[in-house]
Amino acid sequence: MSFRGRAVTQASATRGRSAKSREIDLLAGLGSEVPGENESVVRSQIVPKRARAEHVRIGMLSGIAGYVDAVGFATLLGLFPAHLTGELVEAVVAVAHGEASSKAVRIAMIPIFVAAVVVAALVSRVFRRRGQAPLAPLLALMTAALTLFTVTGAAFPMLVGTSPSIALFLAGGSAVAAMGFQNAFMRQAAVGSCPTTMMTGNLTQLVIELVELGLGKPREQAAFADAFERRDPRRLRMVATALVGFLSGAMLGAVLTAKIGLFSIAVPAACAGLLTVLAYRDAQRVASR
Repeated sequence: MSFRGRAVTQASATRGRSAKSREIDLLAGLGSEVPGENESVVRSQIVPKRARAEHVRIGMLSGIAGYVDAVGFATLLGLFPAHLTGELVEAVVAVAHGEASSKAVRIAMIPIFVAAVVVAALVSRVFRRRGQAPLAPLLALMTAALTLFTVTGAAFPMLVGTSPSIALFLAGGSAVAAMGFQNAFMRQAAVGSCPTTMMTGNLTQLVIELVELGLGKPREQAAFADAFERRDPRRLRMVATALVGFLSGAMLGAVLTAKIGLFSIAVPAACAGLLTVLAYRDAQRVASR
């Protein structure tokens, strides 16, 4: 091979390593991971400070979801914006009983949630094509929706006086959209993390981890013993953080909403805004390397 050919090959390899290094740095900074064979590489790059930052983010996002769920349940006729399992069941029951028209606003929460996920998926796709992580843009969408929820919440008493259906649609719709963005964020930008809106799986995982931890390493079957050795203690801390964050957020949301009403939505909106700023800062820092 000629000298020029070797130089081109080495330059290409260097660019490839540089791009991969930036990707690993960014994913480590965001607490994500590359699936497959790159997972161990990313994990080895996450320093303790980044791991702590990831747990803080999980705790904050879970707290936001718990807070919004508590506010929705207390003020929006029992609506749980963070997860729409109940809304799906209610919609099916309403249709089956011929009551769909009377439940139109509640049923409308489902397409709003779907639309938010679609928007988040498209935004994520655009930024990934540019070689950028979608974490900060998705958090920005979530912040915008929570800000809208704050505004509609402040106007909620006045809106209820004129049209209760419109009031519920605007306030509930913005809350559901925010949680749709957060659910999509966990799928699109925080791969390998744990859910921050639905706690059933986290509670199940926590109990399993505690049972395994309490019983200790199996002795009788080597296959199970090997599986025990491969257990990741980080997973236990992660799901515990999510559960504590969710319950703490729900408690705070219930207390503040009882005192100041829907003005309390400013708290999770501010938290989401802080996460957005930190994510943009991390992205800029990694991009400048």
